Amino acid sequence: MSRLIQMFFSNAKWSRPLCASVASCIVAALPAAAQPKTMRSDLAQKRFGLSTIIGGPLRRAVYFDGSSRDIRMGCCNRWAGFEIKTDGSTIGINGKGTVVLTPDGRVRANFPEPANGAVIAWNHTSDRIARLADRDDREWLLQYWSMGSQKLTLITSIGHRPSPPSGLFPPTTISWFNNGAAITYAKRGKIFIYKLADRSDIAITNGMNPAWSPDGRWIAYRDDIGHTFVIDPGTRSWHALIPNIKILGGIRWSPDSQFVLVSVLRSARQLLKRPLIGFENEIEFVIYRLSDGAILKINPLVTGTTEDRVFWVVKPL
Repeated sequence: MSRLIQMFFSNAKWSRPLCASVASCIVAALPAAAQPKTMRSDLAQKRFGLSTIIGGPLRRAVYFDGSSRDIRMGCCNRWAGFEIKTDGSTIGINGKGTVVLTPDGRVRANFPEPANGAVIAWNHTSDRIARLADRDDREWLLQYWSMGSQKLTLITSIGHRPSPPSGLFPPTTISWFNNGAAITYAKRGKIFIYKLADRSDIAITNGMNPAWSPDGRWIAYRDDIGHTFVIDPGTRSWHALIPNIKILGGIRWSPDSQFVLVSVLRSARQLLKRPLIGFENEIEFVIYRLSDGAILKINPLVTGTTEDRVFWVVKPL
């Protein structure tokens, strides 16, 4: 491991395992129906929910206590880059600029640039924003900037942009380290960490769709066939994350770093029980609890939305 990445992570406690042992991390999923009620209660007690933009534009939040809320927003749509923070604050790119919205949907700030992007990630601590955007319909670029500044810093080209529809969204997710000092992303089958201070770019493992946990301890990712893993970016030790399940797209960490949200294809038996009327009937969400391997299956919030367009939120008091 390079001395650079050792120095970068030397002040963090990275080596604590997710489970008591590697074997316990790779334990088979607990029996069906043994966990959902308990797990849903756990999520409800933490006031957790999921939120996305459903059009209109409306931001819908669905909480695990059974309640929901729709917020009409001053901008944004679900097919451009947007991100919903845990308090309901939203940032979006709408073709005319970058807009930041308060939890109740009012415009907090509006910047003329950047105006376009397919994926956006906002670090609250540093007020830095990263985006993936295409250049002249030819390639995907990863850039970042400070809130209120139109000076974009180019990190890298992710690669050639294929023709639509396969080229509508970039081939990776992007995710900030919790203090805004680094970004993780994937390129050509490898997971990278980019450190802003010295513009260093370090490959840490093979994989795609990385997601940094909010506590900064782990980066979750998947391989090209959908198996999920977590890696300690300091030591590069890794564990299997969700056993016996192949996922679609990326991974969303809960605000407390104790759960992950993914999407999967429904089983052939499930598909036979219901008509196929759109993409939402082909997939379902899975929430996995790291402490004991419990699994909760839930339906998607809106047609065509996977976990890449759905975010964890905390219900206001």
